[in-house]
Amino acid sequence: MARVSFRPLAVAALVIVCGTPVLASEDRAAHAARGFDWFANASKPVSRAEAIARTRAAILKARGLSKGATWVCSPAGSGQRASCHKG
Repeated sequence: MARVSFRPLAVAALVIVCGTPVLASEDRAAHAARGFDWFANASKPVSRAEAIARTRAAILKARGLSKGATWVCSPAGSGQRASCHKG
């Protein structure tokens, strides 16, 4: 009985799928001419009071997450070693 190999068929299907251009909603040249928008996903500006309230809420949440932890460690990076503090 002759053995049939499906590898050439699979490779051909992969080439066809990967070779088809991706349809975009806008022209790639127009997008490239516009450049990269660093602030595309930036949060909306808020008042100082709102920023302080958000910061306080984040601090309370972080304190709640570390309750019961015996040690809290910061990762190493930017030329600094990791540091651990008793919680």
